[in-house]
Amino acid sequence: MLIILVGSTLEVARHSRAYFTEKGYSVIEKLNYLPENSLTEHYSAYENCSEEQVDSCDFVYPTHDGKTGFNKAQIIDAVRGRSNALMTVSPDNLAFVREIKDSFGEYVHMVYLYIDKTSLETMTRKYIKGASDIQRRLRKGSELRQLFVREKSLFDRIVIYEEDGEFGYAALDEQYDSIIADAEKLQKRLNDKLYVDLPYKGTQNYVFVSYSHKDEKQILPILSSLQRDGYRIWYDEGIHTGKNWRILLGERLQGCTDFLLFSSANSAASERVHEEIIGAQMCECNPIVIRMDEAKFPFGYEIYLQKFQNAHISDDDLTQRIKEVLSPSTKN
Repeated sequence: MLIILVGSTLEVARHSRAYFTEKGYSVIEKLNYLPENSLTEHYSAYENCSEEQVDSCDFVYPTHDGKTGFNKAQIIDAVRGRSNALMTVSPDNLAFVREIKDSFGEYVHMVYLYIDKTSLETMTRKYIKGASDIQRRLRKGSELRQLFVREKSLFDRIVIYEEDGEFGYAALDEQYDSIIADAEKLQKRLNDKLYVDLPYKGTQNYVFVSYSHKDEKQILPILSSLQRDGYRIWYDEGIHTGKNWRILLGERLQGCTDFLLFSSANSAASERVHEEIIGAQMCECNPIVIRMDEAKFPFGYEIYLQKFQNAHISDDDLTQRIKEVLSPSTKN
């Protein structure tokens, strides 16, 4: 399970990371680049790195003072149900957060941390002395509260913190305990239905799986069954922001023996799936098409797809049918 905490700042952020660590969560490691004399440079929780170091990460997004980067290994383990992790993010750019949420759904728990205006001002004055810098920081706090109103559908939970009052650290920890307990129950239920092992990365024959992540609740149980029966499969991990994505995609298509496509309205609308079909044509692998609805790809793609094995998601014993047409060499 991946818990994403938006709105944490200053000592509340440090307390939150420490508390989740105590509860067995790893904290997603970040690299921060903060220009000299940055407003937040002196209280950042992360060591300041060079801009080049940050730019070399899998994912990079701007913050109000600089930029932050991180790599995807911890994220993938958490959103595939193999571990628990906490990510604290700046609200400056929610595009990446949306991509994670859209790709992995219930395995991602979005939490908004509400800090009232008085508490934020008290904390800010402990760390920032210049009047203009204080006001800039407080404006950011106001923008964050407005962001929650605009984007509230993105969040699964809200927690509250007050510097002085009944919602201090003890109350915040109780709120976190409730979130952690609910996340554990949900993760167990999801793993029973949707758990899949990591994509195959070796050199033996394997199956390349092409699908839209919007359909994964129907597809992941099928992939899990194939894995349990010993089939080596490679599937898209679901985050495409990384700058080397197309290189990896090409390598995995060139190396596959079979191409298993789940055709749907969602995949037919996906530019990425279109690219994968073109790659499959070029690599001359063994295609199997599973129709999830009546949607069709553009005519040129359908000419190619109609030549090969087609089945429907509602067919009896679908998984067994897929196993019968996959190349035997893709199985351990």
